[in-house]
Amino acid sequence: MKTFRYSALIALVALVAIACGGADTGDGPQAKKVVGQEISDILSDPDVFLLDVRGANELPEQGAIEGYTLIPIGELADRLDELPRDRPILTI
Repeated sequence: MKTFRYSALIALVALVAIACGGADTGDGPQAKKVVGQEISDILSDPDVFLLDVRGANELPEQGAIEGYTLIPIGELADRLDELPRDRPILTI
């Protein structure tokens, strides 16, 4: 289950990076795979924008995460203007 969550996390980071204009052109943000201690370091970095893209049906079962901004994945394309362009984005 943890492997699935981490894989989903990496896929969502890539999606957000691409959606923000970060396709591999060399001039935009790049998605980066993070593991182990790096995740803890990133979560404690106040400059990282924490984005929760889970749907409303997932929240009652799994709960909201303090500090994350909730933009369900189905709404993400219409709400890209709410994402920072000058900070790393970590998604769940």
